Amino acid sequence: MTPVIYIYYTMMNTLHKSLTIALLAVSIFIAGLSPNLVSAQSSTPEPMVPLTPEEKSWIKAHSAITLSITDDIPPRSFIDKDGQIKGTTADYVRLFEQKLGLKINLVGSDWSTALQLALDHEVDGILQAAELEERKPYLNFTQVYSSTPQAVIASEDEPTISGLDALCGRRVGVLKDSSQSRYLMKHFPCINVVHFKALEQVAYALAGREIHAVFGNYDYYASHFKQAGLVGFKAIYIEYLPPMGFARIGLRNDEPLLVSIFDKAIAAITDEERVRITNRWLGLKFPSVSADLGTRVNLTPEEQAWLAQDHTVRVRVVNFPPYMFLEKDKIKGIVIDYLNLIGQRTGLTFEFSPETRPGQEALKSLKNLQGPDLMTGLSPKAEHEPYMDFSEPYMASARVIFTRTDGEFIATIDDLKGRTLAVPHGTLVHKRIEVEYPDIGLLLCDTDLESIEAVSTGKADAYIGNLIHASYEILQRGFANLKVAAPSPFGDDVHTFGIRRDWPELSSIINKGLNSITSEEKAAIRSKYLKLTYEYGVKPSDILKRVLMVAGSASLILLLFLFWNRSLAKKVRERTSELTGSHKLLEAETDERKGAEDSLRESRYFLKNLTDSMADVVFSIKFPEREIEWLNDSFKMFGYDPDDCIGRTTEFLYRDRADFLASGDRMAEFITDDEQDILHIEQMFKKKDGEVFPTDLTISKYKVNNEVISITGIMRDIT
Repeated sequence: MTPVIYIYYTMMNTLHKSLTIALLAVSIFIAGLSPNLVSAQSSTPEPMVPLTPEEKSWIKAHSAITLSITDDIPPRSFIDKDGQIKGTTADYVRLFEQKLGLKINLVGSDWSTALQLALDHEVDGILQAAELEERKPYLNFTQVYSSTPQAVIASEDEPTISGLDALCGRRVGVLKDSSQSRYLMKHFPCINVVHFKALEQVAYALAGREIHAVFGNYDYYASHFKQAGLVGFKAIYIEYLPPMGFARIGLRNDEPLLVSIFDKAIAAITDEERVRITNRWLGLKFPSVSADLGTRVNLTPEEQAWLAQDHTVRVRVVNFPPYMFLEKDKIKGIVIDYLNLIGQRTGLTFEFSPETRPGQEALKSLKNLQGPDLMTGLSPKAEHEPYMDFSEPYMASARVIFTRTDGEFIATIDDLKGRTLAVPHGTLVHKRIEVEYPDIGLLLCDTDLESIEAVSTGKADAYIGNLIHASYEILQRGFANLKVAAPSPFGDDVHTFGIRRDWPELSSIINKGLNSITSEEKAAIRSKYLKLTYEYGVKPSDILKRVLMVAGSASLILLLFLFWNRSLAKKVRERTSELTGSHKLLEAETDERKGAEDSLRESRYFLKNLTDSMADVVFSIKFPEREIEWLNDSFKMFGYDPDDCIGRTTEFLYRDRADFLASGDRMAEFITDDEQDILHIEQMFKKKDGEVFPTDLTISKYKVNNEVISITGIMRDIT
C-alpha cells in the first residue's frame, strides 16, 4: 500500500470514528426506547440454558439490555458497509441471545468511550473486556468467552525471539491505555514503549520503520494488516498472557444476577459453535483461538477444602528441553507452561525447584514424602503405583533409533546386535534392552544428552530416545553427524505427572486442569518452544521447512526415501532392460542388479517400518489419474484396509463429487506451478462410516523427465 492510499485509508477511519462518537448518545437513546431497532432478534424466545427462578424473573422484567463494544478492531468487531457491527464478538452476542432469550443491543465506539459508558453504568456492560483491578469497583466480570494470543509483529526478515526481553532497547508500538502498554511498562521497563491512539497508526508506524515492532492481540493486527494490504511482516513471538486477549463481559455491578446468567450462556457454547465462529472470521491465516484459556475448573468440596490449606506443590525441574529449560535464573518450557495454565485454572501454587541429583534418587525421595511433591516426564509403571499417583498423559513422542550419518544401515533394533547402545541408566529402554535384547551392548549414561554425545563421538553406535527431545538437542548443539535411523519397538514415550500418594486431591485437581487444556492451546505452547511461527504471508514451503527442522527431519527423511525408492526402482528397470539385450554382460552385472534390488528391498522395508509407526497418513497418488499407489498403515483411520485401496481413484474419500473435482483443479494448478514445490492445505474427507472430518495436507511433486507423474505427501487428522 502506498503512503497516499494509506493516509486516505486512515482519514476515512478517523472520519468514521468521529461520526460514531457524535451519534453515540442518539444510539443509546434509541436502544432504550426501541431495542428492536438494533437487536438481532424481534421476539424473546425461551432460554435454552437452565436458569434459576430468580434469573428467569430478571430476564422477563428486562426485555433487553445494552452492551458497549469497540467497533474498530476486526476481526473481533467492526462496522460493515451497511453500518452493522460484525465480527467474532457480534456472533457470540447472537449466541447469547439464542441461549438466554434476552435481546442484546450493541453500541459501537472507540475503546475509551465504550469503557467509560460501562464504568458510568450508562450501558449494562462492555464486551471484550479484561478483568483488571481498577475496573472491579464498577463492573462484575463473566468467565472468558473468547481469547487470542499476544504477538510481537515485526519485519519478516527479523529472527524469531524466545521472549519479550529480547526487545530491550527497541521501540515497540502499543495502543494507548491498553493492557499491553501497562504490561510492558511494568515487566519490561527496558523496552522503549511508543504509544498510539489507533490501530492503523501503529501499523503505519511499523510500515514506515518508525518502530521496530508492535505488541498486541494477534488477531487484531493480523486482520488489520491483511485488510490494509500490508505485507512483509510476521509474528516473531506468540504467547498467551492473561488477562490480555482474554475477552470477558464486564457487567454493571448493581445487577449481580447478570453475571450468573451470562456465565451459564458461556458454559453452554459448544465446540462446534466456537469452531464455526473462528473459521468464519479468521480462516486459515490465523492461529486457532480457544475460549477456555481463562476458565477455572469446577472443583469438589473436598478439593476446595484441600486447596484452602494453602499447600505449595514442589515440582522437580531438570534441564530437558524443550519440555523444561534451565537458563541462568529462568525456568521455562512446555511442561512449565502447562503447569502454569493448570495453576491459573485451579488455584494450585507450584514451586519449581531445579535439581541435579539423578532421577532415581528424586523418585525415592518422592515415595518417602521428602520432596518433591510432583515429578514430570514419568511413564506409569506398576511397581510405582503403591507409592505415587500418576496423572493422565499430557504429551507423547515416538522413541526412535539415532545413529551416525556414516553408520551402517539400521532398519530395526535387531540390526543393533553386537553393537553398543548408549542409554540413560534406569530408564524403560535400559531395562527392556537388558531383558529382551541381551546381544546388544549397553553404555549406561546419566542423561539423554550424554547418550547422544556418546553416539556423536563414536563411543556408541546408537541411541534410543524421545524424538522431540533428542531432535531439539541435536539441532541446538550442532550434532550434524546424527540422523534418525529407524523406529524402535518400545512405543511412544508417554509423559505423565508423578504425584505423592498421600495427596489424592492434588491428583484429581491436576487431572481436571489437564483436561481443561484444549488441543489448540497445547499446539500454541508447543509452537512457542519448537520455534514454529505463525507468519503473515509466509509460503507453505517455509512452514514445512521449519516443521521438518524441529521434528528432527523425520518427515524429510520420509520424502527422501520415497524418492530414493522410485530412483532405485527405475535403475532396476533400466538395468533389466539392458541385460535382456546382452546375454554376454549378464553374469558381469548380475551382482550390481542384485545389489540394487537388495537396496530397494531394504529401503522399502525401512519405509514401511518408519511410516507404519506414524500417526499421520503417508501416501502416493498417481497423477493425473488420481489413483492410489501406496499408503501406510495409518490409512486405517478411514475405516478401510490400505491394501484394498491400492489402484482406486481417491473419489471415494471425498464428501461428494464436487469436492473431488474442486480438489483435482487445485492439484492441477499446483502441478503446473513451477515456482511452488510444496502445497500446504486443509481438506475435508469422508470415512467409510460416512463421518466427515478435517485434515491438514502437505503435498509434494514427483517428476520423471521433468514431468509430474505422481504426488506424495502427509495427511494429519486435525479434528
